[in-house]
Amino acid sequence: MNKLESKLGASVAAVVLAGLAMAAPRPAVAQYAFSTVDFPGAASTDLLGFTTRTMVGQFADADGNTHGWLFSAKSGPFQQFDAPGAWFTTLSAINHRGDFGGVYRDDLDHPARRHGFIVVNDVLTTIDYPGSARTTIVQMNDRGQAVGIGRIPSEGATTPYGFLWQNGVFTDVSFPGAFGTGLDGLNEQGDVCGFTTDEAGGLTHAMMRLNGVFSHVEPPGAIDSIALSINDRGQVAGWYDDALGNIHGFLYYQGVFTTIDVPGSLGSEVTSIDNNGVITGDYIRADGADHGFIGTPEK
Repeated sequence: MNKLESKLGASVAAVVLAGLAMAAPRPAVAQYAFSTVDFPGAASTDLLGFTTRTMVGQFADADGNTHGWLFSAKSGPFQQFDAPGAWFTTLSAINHRGDFGGVYRDDLDHPARRHGFIVVNDVLTTIDYPGSARTTIVQMNDRGQAVGIGRIPSEGATTPYGFLWQNGVFTDVSFPGAFGTGLDGLNEQGDVCGFTTDEAGGLTHAMMRLNGVFSHVEPPGAIDSIALSINDRGQVAGWYDDALGNIHGFLYYQGVFTTIDVPGSLGSEVTSIDNNGVITGDYIRADGADHGFIGTPEK
């Protein structure tokens, strides 16, 4: 889940690292070269998943309809993707093999309801968390694992249930003592990140499970936060709201928080970080629309 689900404007889904009795978090300054990514002709674009060969996300057309998109080094320029029979599709999950996934909605009478899905070898598999008509698949790895969120009940103020899915089997992942848990990020080792909630429909707090150990990590001054991505080095990326309601992206690594604000933006979030420290995400410009970005570390 990303802040784009309630977020920076309107779209669909922060930071954590293991808290092994670390020292107090320290702020840092990020140095990145930013490039904007927009789906051609779109009213708004969100970049939600990234590997060195493929980008995925969602875009809104001129009529306000939401579609998934891919940009692949293998298949070339931007491609629109809509799940069969769906009136809404978004893509956020991508692995190095080119498998991808996300969310689709096909029930206009109950627009909050949604299905998670993955596409492997051009075959779409729908994934619905048991007992939920509101399931989200957020990320997947090369081992065939996917993480996501099932919400119960499927309408109104809901409780999130984080899960890991593989070969049709759901494994619940719950932060000890939390009212609810959602999973948004997954690396090749099976470490995960996401959020906890205090109550149904309440604020979210960034969390992670690293080497089997759960911990909460929120940027200093954050009111609301979610961890959206974790790479194989244990670096985490996501977003947070400050006390004034401003939305910032951030990174976390070994006790150091780094705020990410795209220059000139009204709000930013980081949706992915790869093993080389390249980040992707979304930001809002003065035009009020979402735009994707790629951030490359400057030496």
